[in-house]
Parts: sequence; structure tokens; C-alpha cells
Amino acid sequence: NDNINFVKRESKDVYWKMAESIMRVSVAGFGGSLAGLSVSRIYKQRLRVVADGNLPLTWAMACMGFAGIVEFMKMISPTSYLVDATTTTTTAVDNNYNYNRYLTTVGDYTLGGALAGATFQGASIQTTETTKILTRRLQQQLPQIGIMVGFVPGTLLGLTAGLLLASLQYVEDQLDAEQQASSFEGRVSKDVAEGTSRAVESNSK
Repeated sequence: NDNINFVKRESKDVYWKMAESIMRVSVAGFGGSLAGLSVSRIYKQRLRVVADGNLPLTWAMACMGFAGIVEFMKMISPTSYLVDATTTTTTAVDNNYNYNRYLTTVGDYTLGGALAGATFQGASIQTTETTKILTRRLQQQLPQIGIMVGFVPGTLLGLTAGLLLASLQYVEDQLDAEQQASSFEGRVSKDVAEGTSRAVESNSK
């Protein structure tokens, strides 16, 4: 029964993690579409360029693609294998569980950001039509792309996201610890009060 309950909890955790990843990718797509609308307005106001109407969609798909690669790396969690390999005893795992979780989060997001950055190669998010218009209007080529051009900022972006999420996990763990401590103190106080009450009743008798 314990094994069955453990498997059920693990399955629920996997489903919950998948739902969180899907939510993050969706939020990234929504944010990308807003960024695309903003960029389109900037082109229109500053450069007098009528940008392609597909620009918000292009930004949304690009942001979803970047976030999807990062979340996929978080799901397979290669950093967790390194952490498990360097942890020798079960006691060490229990004592350092939170620390390992923070380290895994930062490592996975950093690797995911690096892979996503190398995949997109630092390319600017433009449609083909907008690229032609900008090139003709600015009389120059857009910045060159390359694996290393996208690798470095992608790594930094993933590292920043990992540190932010690990910080949120730390705050959540601290709040849970305080809640458990206060609950334990409340139970102890109640037990002491009940014991004192019984002792007084016994003495009165």
C-alpha cells in the first residue's frame, strides 16, 4: 500500500509539473504577443514603418519556443542526475534536500537557457517582410546571428530565471517551516494545558 501511495504521489507530481510548464510556456507566448505589438508600434512611430501584421504572432511563437526548450530541460532535469551522483548517502540527501532542489532548479534553467539561446542563435524576432523593410529603410544589414551570439545571453537569461525561481522556492520553504513550527508549538501548548487541567482535577479530588 505504501508503494502504491508513493507511485500515486509521484504521478500527481509529474502531472502538476507538466501543468506548470504548460502554464509558463503559455504566459511566455502571451507576453511575446504583447511585445510584438509594442515593437510594431515603435516601428510605426519612430521609423515610420508599417510593420507586418504577423509580428505579434511571430514574437509569441518565438517566446513560446524559447520557454518550451527551457521547460523541457527542466522536465528531464539533467542537473538532478549530477546532484544524485555526487550525493553518497541517503542521510545526506535528506539533510540537503532543499539545497539540492535549489541547485537543480538553477542548473536546469541555466542549461535550458543556453540550449534555447544556441538554438535561436541570437536572431532578432522579425517577419520576413519586416526584415526587408527595415533593411531597406536603415540601409544596413541587421545584426549577424550565430550560436555563440545566442548562447551567452541565453545562458544569462536562464541563470536569472533559475535564481528567481529558486528564491521563490526558498521563501515558500521558509513559510512552510514557520507554519509547521507554529502548529507544533500550538499542539505542545494544548497538551501542556490539558495535562495541567487533569493534574488540577486530580488534586482537587
